[in-house]
Amino acid sequence: MFPIMLNIRGRKCTVAGGGNVAERKVKTLLKYGADVTAVSPVFKDGFPNVKRLEKEYSSSDIENSFLVIAATDNKEVNQTIYNDAKKRNILVSLSDDTEHSDFILPSSKNYDDITISVSTNGKSPALAKKISQIKSNDLEFYASILPIIEKYRSILISESRDTKKEILNFMVSDEMLEIAKESLELYEQKIKEKI
Repeated sequence: MFPIMLNIRGRKCTVAGGGNVAERKVKTLLKYGADVTAVSPVFKDGFPNVKRLEKEYSSSDIENSFLVIAATDNKEVNQTIYNDAKKRNILVSLSDDTEHSDFILPSSKNYDDITISVSTNGKSPALAKKISQIKSNDLEFYASILPIIEKYRSILISESRDTKKEILNFMVSDEMLEIAKESLELYEQKIKEKI
């Protein structure tokens, strides 16, 4: 699978299913700002508050969708959704068949602008989740230095100099990260000296 970060903010995303798997997929899509529609004759208690089509799936349900997730407990329905999506050139994921899916939702953890995603290509979502559980305080630390890195990276990118890559690597070297843990001010000062 080709790893990619996809902007789905405001895009129509359709999830077929009303159970636990569909609920998890809907929550993930909502987290990233998608305009979610869910299709199912029955929705579990506590299902997220999204546009619901309380009925059996029909091909018109995915019209104008950016992506579709088939998360029903019926393989035949999931296959029909897959076929309908392919005819319309819509990205489709089958929760019960990752091998034939256009995409999968990897296990992820977020803190501010940092997202850690891990995939086992559908072979063990539980292992992917375990691997992605980087300590929250580590993510918080990386998020705290990201604005500084972004600031000086922007400066470097706007200039034409041979040492650009060297300086970018310097900012995230073990030595510099240790300095940042002690003092963000000293960390930034060391970057200024290098630039």
